Amino acid sequence: MEKLILASNSPRRKELLGVLGVPFDVVVPGCDESYPADTEPLSVPAVIARRKAEAVLGCVPAGSVVVAADTMVHFRGRLLGKPRDETEARGFISMLQGNVHDVVTGVAVSRGRRCDVVSVVTKVEFRSMDEADIEWNLSRGEWKDAAGAYKIQGAAACFVERIEGSYSNVVGLPISVVYDMLKKQGFDFR
Repeated sequence: MEKLILASNSPRRKELLGVLGVPFDVVVPGCDESYPADTEPLSVPAVIARRKAEAVLGCVPAGSVVVAADTMVHFRGRLLGKPRDETEARGFISMLQGNVHDVVTGVAVSRGRRCDVVSVVTKVEFRSMDEADIEWNLSRGEWKDAAGAYKIQGAAACFVERIEGSYSNVVGLPISVVYDMLKKQGFDFR
């Protein structure tokens, strides 16, 4: 049986990939996650996902299939990754509250020289939040290690008015897309 590798140490991505019921190993990619300033914003996560997959593919057994992903929030032409600190997290949540934004995940599935890459976009609408809501949300600490400074599966769910698209994409890995990509590459799920 071919070896499935997740190029991420994210607990959320591990849990989502686990729904496939296939054993997999985790290899954390050591790669540059910067991108050229002129890169089209909605393409950035796909560029980084490809880079992660290629970095891991070079250090796993031949025949392995690598799944890599990168998630960012896109709002009014700006990409919001993981906030550096609580002040930046407060700024992100303050911007997003009362508005619709896009959660963009780039997914790369690599086997040998083949690397398929897609971008998945989910629209998320936050209801308006007052200062007390924002401070309560931040006090939970869920902004840490979260694109856009929130986790939809956590306290932020209290403020999500609606989503359009894949819920698992907002969590960090659009699992239905990953399943289809693996099938397309002939991965044996048995």
